[in-house]
Amino acid sequence: MPASIQYKISESDYLAAARLYRKRASGWARALKGFLILAGVAITAFGVYRHLTGVMVAGLVYAAMPWWLQKLINEPLTRRQYRRYPAMQEQQTLSLDEAETGVTMQSMIGETRLTWEHLIRWAEDDDFILLYVQPSMYFIVPKRADPGNAVIGPLREALQRHFGDQGNKARTTTIHKK
Repeated sequence: MPASIQYKISESDYLAAARLYRKRASGWARALKGFLILAGVAITAFGVYRHLTGVMVAGLVYAAMPWWLQKLINEPLTRRQYRRYPAMQEQQTLSLDEAETGVTMQSMIGETRLTWEHLIRWAEDDDFILLYVQPSMYFIVPKRADPGNAVIGPLREALQRHFGDQGNKARTTTIHKK
C-alpha cells in the first residue's frame, strides 16, 4: 500500500500558497516591482529636497504600491476565488506511487496521476509544497498533513532527484525547475 496523506485546504492555506506562488515571480515582474519602489523613493527624495510635502507623500504612496496592490487587490481576489471553488475545500489525498514514478491526487471530483515528467517545477516553504503542472496551475500540499514526515520527506527527496536541488536553504522559499 503506497504512503498517503489526507488534508483539507483552508482559506488561509490557499492564501499562503498564493503568496508562495507570487514569490516565484518572473524576472520582469520583480524588475517592475523594484522600479516602482525606486521611483517612489526618488519622488520622495525630490519632495524632501524641494520641501514639497505633497510630493513627499505621493512618493511614499508610490513606493508602497506593490504592498498596496497585494493587500487591496490580490488578497481579496484570492479569498473570493477560494470561496467560489468548492472542490478546493473538500478532503484531498496525496499518495506516493510505489514505483516512485509520481504521485496520485484524489478528491471527491476525481483522481489525477502526476508523473514527474508532467510536473514542470515545484516550490517549497516552511508550510507547503506546490507541485506545478502549468506555470500558474499547481497542487497545494500542506506539510501539516504529515507531522511524521512519512510522505512529505520521500516526496521532497523524489522531487529533488527528478528536478535537482538548487540551493535549498532552511527557512527560505526555494523554487525548483527542470
